[in-house]
Amino acid sequence: MQSVKKKLNLFIIAALTACLLITCMPINCHSTFSLIQNVNAASKDNVLWYNIDGDWAGFDPELKMLTWWPSESEGAVIVPDNFDGIPVMVIGEWAFYKHENITSVTLPETVEKLDEGAFSGCSALQRINGRDNVVSIGDYAFRNCSKLKDINSFKSLRSIGNKAFDGCSSLTDLVIPAASFDKPSITTNVSRNIYSDSVRADKEDWNYCSDKVGSYLYWDGQFYWRVECSGVVIVEKYTKDLEFVEGFNLETDLLKIWGGFYCGKKYNFIVTGSYNYEENDKTPVIRVDKYSKTWKKLKTLEIKNFNTVEFPRSTALRFAEYKNFLYIHSARRMYAADDGYNHQESVTLQIKEKTMKLMNSTADKSRYFSGTVSHSFNQFILVDSEKNIITLDHGDASPRSIVLSKLNGKAGKGNPFSQKGTRLEIYKIPKYTGDEEWGYNMTGTSVGGLEETKTGYITAYATDGKGGNAEYDGTKNIYYTFTPKSDFSEKATVTKKITSYSRSGKTSAGTPQVVSTGTDGYIIWDIIEKGKVSGKIAYAKYDSKGKISKVKTMDGVLSDCKPIYVNGKVLWYVTDDSTPKFYSLTEVIQPNDNAKEPTKPDESKE
Repeated sequence: MQSVKKKLNLFIIAALTACLLITCMPINCHSTFSLIQNVNAASKDNVLWYNIDGDWAGFDPELKMLTWWPSESEGAVIVPDNFDGIPVMVIGEWAFYKHENITSVTLPETVEKLDEGAFSGCSALQRINGRDNVVSIGDYAFRNCSKLKDINSFKSLRSIGNKAFDGCSSLTDLVIPAASFDKPSITTNVSRNIYSDSVRADKEDWNYCSDKVGSYLYWDGQFYWRVECSGVVIVEKYTKDLEFVEGFNLETDLLKIWGGFYCGKKYNFIVTGSYNYEENDKTPVIRVDKYSKTWKKLKTLEIKNFNTVEFPRSTALRFAEYKNFLYIHSARRMYAADDGYNHQESVTLQIKEKTMKLMNSTADKSRYFSGTVSHSFNQFILVDSEKNIITLDHGDASPRSIVLSKLNGKAGKGNPFSQKGTRLEIYKIPKYTGDEEWGYNMTGTSVGGLEETKTGYITAYATDGKGGNAEYDGTKNIYYTFTPKSDFSEKATVTKKITSYSRSGKTSAGTPQVVSTGTDGYIIWDIIEKGKVSGKIAYAKYDSKGKISKVKTMDGVLSDCKPIYVNGKVLWYVTDDSTPKFYSLTEVIQPNDNAKEPTKPDESKE
């Protein structure tokens, strides 16, 4: 709201600097504009102020950004395409905030970005015209625009922020059409793997649960593919040298809840969910779309009558595959129980890929019988080399543990959920004794991954060791566990602490990522310094027997893109209001640019 405060001083500024007033020709509009420099602005502020029919509009020529529009405007507004010949490319943060008498806004073709809160609170706004070239809509951009009726002609849109259309009660159709584009998309996924830590300033709900994974990278044998849900689902193809080839976005229904993407052997899959707080058994709550490897939609499974009011809820969603079966592990919020609450718990689904039929699920099973966890704040799943279905959950109450489970039923054979499995509490989280408002939710812990080795299962997590009873941004260390296949038990599970960051120090660990290289693998995490991501990552290699190497460090950051091992290197990408930067464990690569020289890792022990 900085722009609003500036506006309050404009008339004083105008009176003191009238001699500086410069009259300009009209700019693609029927109003008369005149210019005055905001001399009281901070040196970093480059905003120029233009008089429009006796009120003021702010424009930053350096950022090509409209920073404020006159608040007394009524009816139809036409935004000029330039100020003094400089094009308007961005509608800035809160530029039209609570302009409650505006009914329509026509944007010039030059506008590509609508920043955070740009039209928030415009309660009479019904339509935005001239939207064809807008590629990015920020958080809360149209929040509480209750009369807004149509957004479907945002043909170039590739990024939509958090709750951009929250409170737009007149919108009944929120479909972004499919479109192609010729350059990499600008998004933000940096640090979005981190949770249960105050380092995530953008994360709501106090960060105690994992985000849904929104960024993916896979290799098809010839090209790398980037798949990302940044509000809109984008798909991009890159060469082996990570040069951009082409991109497109899928038709995206913004009324659906993003679940996740999976690259299967024969097909690609996208899962979305829905809200169903009316508890209507006829409402589809889970949707699984099957695509060909060339991204042609083949078939859709809609799941109803599933005792679910929200899916996924306060969690991630991950996949595994065995032959013609797809396994999905996530969490849902259920119909109100006898105590009146809509409880959340993990759920696992088995889908037959050829027919896209739901074969079995844990939805109707006892949590202690089938291995479900409540609440479950993060989930992982794999089908191992012996056809065992292995899951990993971050539980806060029933049980309050990191839970590693093995179903007794085998993948691909009948109902794997019909037999009682084995559940291990591999880390029992201390009881939370803080503010009762949070109940069990605070755990001071985040879970980073599950992988199989030849002889066992590796997991990794970050924790403050105090169940969240330390300061919210208390020091966290990295731990890993190894559970042997030959003795799947809590007693046989080995837990080791990888880092030794001091509680009295300024260094901490972010949520780790775990990646298998086949016979062994890596545990990778962000180094946190003074409550912020430092720009350095640490990593340690594990072998097939669960032995861990020395910790190494290098320049870099993580995101919610799980690293992949392909072409002899561990690779992932990061965006920060930018096109992707591709990282390996020894270098960062800018697409379409020459790769930077490898950064030599620091061999010293953390």
